[in-house]
Amino acid sequence: MSHKGLLINQEGSVFWLITPPSLAGKGVGGLGHQI
Repeated sequence: MSHKGLLINQEGSVFWLITPPSLAGKGVGGLGHQI
């Protein structure tokens, strides 16, 4: 099971971040896909 989150950088690009539950609290993204 992975946690999905959205991260919008200062350029306005949107990234889908797939983060393991253990790292979700730390806000660390495992895989980032620019869409």
